[in-house]
Amino acid sequence: MSSPSLEHAKKFLGGAANLDEYLGFFADGCSYKVGNNPVIIGKEALGQSYGRFKNMVERVEHEILSTYESENNVVVELNATYHKKDGSALTITCLDLFTIVDQKIKSLQVFADLSPLFK
Repeated sequence: MSSPSLEHAKKFLGGAANLDEYLGFFADGCSYKVGNNPVIIGKEALGQSYGRFKNMVERVEHEILSTYESENNVVVELNATYHKKDGSALTITCLDLFTIVDQKIKSLQVFADLSPLFK
């Protein structure tokens, strides 16, 4: 049986229908870091980043390969398939580290090389 934190991470990786649903997964004062990009802090900045991303990518599908849990931390190894606006798709293997408190993502770090997405 998986923990509530793992279930929350899985729901997040299942996708959000819109910005409000997406931001609803996160705690106030959250942090989000992808690869070597600067850390994004707070829901307002996260919403702006989401908007820029959605201008480029139609949708993302996540295939969970393995998970590991320790207290409020969840590690997910996954394949992320990015479906771009131009109709192309690209799959990248990632490792996501979630810190989840009170069923909200307090911190998310995505360890992946997304540079092929921007070529």
